[in-house]
Amino acid sequence: MCGTDFGIGIELAGCNYYAVEENTFTPISGLGGTIPLMGVRVYNDNPLDVERNEIYFNTFDQMNRANQADGINYILAMPTLA
Repeated sequence: MCGTDFGIGIELAGCNYYAVEENTFTPISGLGGTIPLMGVRVYNDNPLDVERNEIYFNTFDQMNRANQADGINYILAMPTLA
């Protein structure tokens, strides 16, 4: 995990059913390069509670990291159709 060493635009922890779309991430004035910057951070630690989510078509300007996913951010098994 990144801890608190980053300035983060959007942080999603334990969230589902979200869409982060068509945003522009830029540094705020006054930081002056004092801390690293991250656009979006997603964290989930429950493998039984991950749904399909979307981060799409965002613009990242002068970020050290655009997107970072920590923990379990994937579906372990797809349900079978009867």
